[in-house]
Amino acid sequence: MNDDPHPHGGGSDKPGQKRQPRTVRFSGNELGSMSRPMKEIAKDAMNIARQRFAGNTYEATDGEKIAVTWQNLKHGLSSDANPAKAIAATRLDEIIQNAEFHKQEPVKEGAFGKGIAAAYVYKTSAAIGGRMLTIGMIVHEKADGKKYYDHFEALGK
Repeated sequence: MNDDPHPHGGGSDKPGQKRQPRTVRFSGNELGSMSRPMKEIAKDAMNIARQRFAGNTYEATDGEKIAVTWQNLKHGLSSDANPAKAIAATRLDEIIQNAEFHKQEPVKEGAFGKGIAAAYVYKTSAAIGGRMLTIGMIVHEKADGKKYYDHFEALGK
């Protein structure tokens, strides 16, 4: 049994309070054989992410609640999947829960018409099979103040 009251990030039990992030660690085997075609690997990652995370809300280290929608999961994994991104998608909850606010980005032209009021970059430290990397995550704030996961990129360290 895990006695750690903060299995995904340490810090406070109280919502809205800053927590210390942890490195999210992956074995590299979360999706089985990586010698399969990338399209097949991405499809498996998308199915896992959809079952586990779509419709849920997670709290980042700064206390902000970030909702995950199926539409954004699909968008984030269908365009430019790579092995690191596919593996990371299997534990999106931990990526969000250990994400630290990095900066606010200008909202792209046309986004206001989609109800996007602000865009933020969060970063999470991760290790896949011992290789350290940073995961950059984009979060959109809608006009009603709610924040939504948009997509992430697995970046080199």
